Amino acid sequence: MKELLKGDFGNSIRLLITPNDKGFSCAIDTSLKNKMNAEEQELCLTITRGLVKQATSDPHGTFLLGVKAFAEDRKNGQNDLIQNNNNQKEDDNVIDFLKFLESKKTKKLDYEDPF
Repeated sequence: MKELLKGDFGNSIRLLITPNDKGFSCAIDTSLKNKMNAEEQELCLTITRGLVKQATSDPHGTFLLGVKAFAEDRKNGQNDLIQNNNNQKEDDNVIDFLKFLESKKTKKLDYEDPF
């Protein structure tokens, strides 16, 4: 969870989730993406849209993933989104998606729509 603290959250795309009469609603807020280059915008917006798709296509499964994630956090001593673990290397469990996307530019994406 430490990687959640990295980055400029004043320069972000946000996923907003709110309860409603039928369960919940999702919205994507792009008002703070002003400092992002095109690749960063594409990365963040695509991941955010995927999260919305997952949550709205399979809300029960998504909820259960959240329950599992909280249980794993407790098991690992991570009770908050903010983790102060001085023994963990700064780059542990951090994925550089921009490098991943760059490597895929020269290759055809092999994507099969699971829906």
